[in-house]
Order: sequence, then C-alpha cells, then structure tokens
Amino acid sequence: DQSPITGESVPVLKSIDDQVFAGTINGSGAIEVVVTTPAGESTLSKIITLVEEAQEDTTPTQQFIDRFSQPYTYVVIGATLLAMLLPWLFSNEPFDDTLYRAMTLLVVASPCALIISTPASVLSAIAAAARGGVLFKGGAYIEKMADIDAIAFDKTGTLTVGRPVVTNVHPLTGHTAEDLLRLAGSTETLSEHHMGRAIVEEAEARGIELEEPVDFLAIAGHGVQAKFDRGDHIETVYIGNERLYMSENMDFSPAIRMIGEALRKQGKTAMLVVRRSTVEDTLGSERDWEVVGFIAVADAIRPEAPAAVAELRRIGIARIAMLTGDNEAVANAIADEVGIDEVYSGLLPEEKVTVVRELAETSQIGMVGDGVNDAPALATATVGVAMGAGGTDVALEPADVVLLSSDLSRLPFVVELSRKAERIVRQNVIFSIGVIITLVTLTIVVPIFMPDFRLPLPLGVVGHEGSTLIVVANGLRLLTMRPQELLPADTDDAPSV
Repeated sequence: DQSPITGESVPVLKSIDDQVFAGTINGSGAIEVVVTTPAGESTLSKIITLVEEAQEDTTPTQQFIDRFSQPYTYVVIGATLLAMLLPWLFSNEPFDDTLYRAMTLLVVASPCALIISTPASVLSAIAAAARGGVLFKGGAYIEKMADIDAIAFDKTGTLTVGRPVVTNVHPLTGHTAEDLLRLAGSTETLSEHHMGRAIVEEAEARGIELEEPVDFLAIAGHGVQAKFDRGDHIETVYIGNERLYMSENMDFSPAIRMIGEALRKQGKTAMLVVRRSTVEDTLGSERDWEVVGFIAVADAIRPEAPAAVAELRRIGIARIAMLTGDNEAVANAIADEVGIDEVYSGLLPEEKVTVVRELAETSQIGMVGDGVNDAPALATATVGVAMGAGGTDVALEPADVVLLSSDLSRLPFVVELSRKAERIVRQNVIFSIGVIITLVTLTIVVPIFMPDFRLPLPLGVVGHEGSTLIVVANGLRLLTMRPQELLPADTDDAPSV
C-alpha cells in the first residue's frame, strides 16, 4: 500500500528488485527489503524537509499591522503636544482654548477604529468559518484565501473517499447481478484484501446472504480462489485478473476480454469471476469451468465533489487542477467525472511540490489534500487546505485551513467568506481613515480659516467612538454567512449493473 507516499488508491504488486518506499505498508504476508538509502535521504525524510522549508515563507501582513500601530500612536501624542504648546508659545490664544483643542485632537486622531477594523472582521470570519465546519489557523490565511484564483486537488482521500467500492456488477449470459454478487461475496468472506471487503460490503448492502467457503487461497498479485461443498461435487470459484486465469490455463473469448478492457479504460479494477465444478465419477475427475461475470472496483468519488468544483468555477476560480500519484488512466477517469480538465498524474511528493510552484508562478494557488504525500505541497501553496476527518496528522500540521468534516462543499464557502472579509476590511479601513481625516481637519485646519470655529469635544468623542462601533458592527456582518448546501451532481449514485 503506497498510498501514504504516492496517493495510489490500489496496492501495488512488488517483485524482486522492485523499489519500495519508506513509509509504505505491507498488505499481507511477509516481505524482505534491503535498505539502499540512508534514513536521512528516504522519501519520508524528504517530505519532512520540504514541509519545513515551505513553512518558512510566512505573510508579513500581521507584522505590518503591529509595526504601524505603535509609531502612529507616537505621532498622535507628539502632534497633541505640539498643538498644545505652539499656539501657547507663539500666539496670544488663551491656554484654556489651546488645551481644549489639543485634547480634542488627541481624541479624534486616536486610531482605535483603524486598529480594530481588521481584527473585528477577521475574528468574525474565523467564527463564521468555525460554525460552518472550517478551521482557519490564523487571520492572515483569510487574506490569502481571498486572493486565490487557482486550486489544486489531491485525488485519493480528497476528491475520492479513499477506499474502494464496487462500481460495476456485470453478469454474463445466464446469470443475474444477485447471482454474481452472492458468488463473489461468498468467495471473499475470508479475504483480507480491501477490494474483497468492498465486494462483501456491496453484497451485504443489497441484503444478499453469503456462505463461507470450505477452503480459501489468496494468490498475491493475481486474485483469490475458494472452494464450496455442493454435496455431490466441489465448486471452485476464482476472482482475479488475467494473470490468475493464465496460470490456470483458461482462455476467454474476445467479447469477454473487451468488457474487461472497457472497465479498465475507465480507471477501474476489473475482476473476472469464474467457477469450476469438479465431479468425481468412475473414470476420475471431470472439470468444467464457467465465466459468471465482471465486478469492477474503484475509489468512489465524494458525492459533493462535482458540485463543489462547479461552484468554485462559478465564483471565479478559473484554474482547477488535480495532482495525484495514481496512474494516468485512473486520474483521467476521476477528473472527467468531477469536472477537472488539468491533470497531473504519477507524481511523487517532491514532484507535487514542483507542480505547485509552477502553478504559483502565474496564480495564487490553493492546495487541497489529506495524506502524508500532500504535506509538502500543502506547505508550498499560497494556502494549504487539509481534509480534517480523514487527513493524517502530517497533512494537518502544515495546512493553513482545515475542513473539519472533510466536506468539499465547504470549500466554495471558505473562498467566498474570505473575499467578503477582505471587502469588509477594506471598507472599514477606508471609513476609519476618512473619519480621522475629517475630524482632524475640523479640529486643526478649519479654525485657521475660521477662528471662531471650535469642534466640541463631545462631538469629537461621538465621532471617534461612533466610528469604532460602526466598523465593529460592519465586521460582525460576517457572522451571518452560512455554507451553501451543494447538491450532488444529477447522476445515479447506485452501481451500474
């Protein structure tokens, strides 16, 4: 099982002299491997290094806000002192009037509304996202998400559920789908293979009663065979790929081979079910084999994935790509169903990083993933989005945003929420600066041309505090945003028969 490293949804058969990645999982049986690379140069170590390097690139936005507020405060205090001392020293204005104007200036020029305009909006956006099942790891990532114009998806566990399900039940002449599933499910009851479990689950979901074989054998890389006692004879059932039937010297018609090839071109794993009866008579054993049908298994697409991709396009995400370690046929089949036309397949973790960097040259890129192999790409992207429910700890750590329920329909909501938050922050900043300029002008500039005019301090307080309340209230509008429930694409989700 190479899925932690490459993201392939189907285990890969390894033979003598094949390369085995550190961090992969042996499915069953025993395996001997020779270490050919130092631990520090293994694929897993490279992933850790890539994550650490990418996380060094942090946004300076929050640092700029912190740097701005303190110098501005000093400027206001200095201006207040000058407004109090200069007229008193160089003019005949009474000190009471000078002090009153200086105190008014101190109040109206204070940057309270300006400083709180951003955090009020950002905190509201974070709270609204949390209500919708999305976790932002910081306010800076809301600003980054608002600028996203391209999104790259991992395949396994992100666009798909990350486990195989039965997609096609294709009985051949003389058999029904129920017959085929009963026979295949009974054969796989003792199997440890995840595809076997998928067949058993499908049969049980349809209410088909299964029986346990009297003998079972798993043939690595080929399939399984099981024997059933039928009273007067023993029935042997085979489920597997072409290599299994070649080893049993079975040959099939071109029509049967075409069905299997058509299923494989759709990116599915096609398994042929054959049964053979052994009848004992006075002349010995008579064998007769019969093809029952095909069962196809594939990693199921998340029901909300096509609608989520369509919604992302609607809200202006023009470039949507899929990055996967799986083979080209599987990748293209999944991309066609989801509605993605830019596909990068057969990628190792470091190659995913390379693709993300290339995309980032022309776009602000968001990366969505869930596995160990996605962690470097998540850390490299402008914004990394991790699937929370099924995501690994290694993927959650470098991610900037986490979809807590692994629901892709929340992704368009996150983008729209971030964009609205950015608009409100911009509104608040412009409004608060405008109020400060207006009140300072009325306090200092207007009296130069109109000596009898003096902005009342209570009015300055109302303007200052009122602007603060207005920007906070404007930011709180984000709390009203809710995720839109995206309906799955108008397709039949039931397996085709």
